[in-house]
Amino acid sequence: MTEAVSEFEIPPAYRERLVMAFHQKRASFLINYILGVAAFVMSLIFNTITAGLYIPYDLYSWLIGIGAFAFGIILVGLTEVKRRQKYYLITTWNVRIRTGVFKKTTTRIFYDEIDHIETTANPDERMVGMGDVEIYAQWQKDRPFLVIQGIANPDGIAELIKIMMERTPTPPPWNHIDRRAPVQVHH
Repeated sequence: MTEAVSEFEIPPAYRERLVMAFHQKRASFLINYILGVAAFVMSLIFNTITAGLYIPYDLYSWLIGIGAFAFGIILVGLTEVKRRQKYYLITTWNVRIRTGVFKKTTTRIFYDEIDHIETTANPDERMVGMGDVEIYAQWQKDRPFLVIQGIANPDGIAELIKIMMERTPTPPPWNHIDRRAPVQVHH
């Protein structure tokens, strides 16, 4: 049996490499974490008071304590799943947003397709050093094509993408790729 030899080999200097991968900051979901931890702590306090017989122990007090405990754990768990379901990738060829928990979808834009980049943040987000990066495509200038939401140092990320755009050679090394084809996600 012979192996098929690839006739098209990409030189190592032109292969796509990962530059940065990140998620949204937990501060984006701060209220959910505060509510979840508060419910968990309140359930512990309530169950401790009930165990000390300061509150009569019956079915209702038990349900309140266990309900608050479960609510806190579930809220924090679901918030973490929601935060991790969106994954941002910056490579030497493009910017990608990968979403989904079980069925992952990827949206990407190559550097030579980017028209301009803007950063946005409300005053509270600016105070903690986070915000959004909006990436506008050449074919869609009225609204952002990709939005990287709730990240630390949005100005730095925008600057990194601009540097990658400036360093893109002509012709780009990804000309062999069908740009509109769906992105293959390998698990």
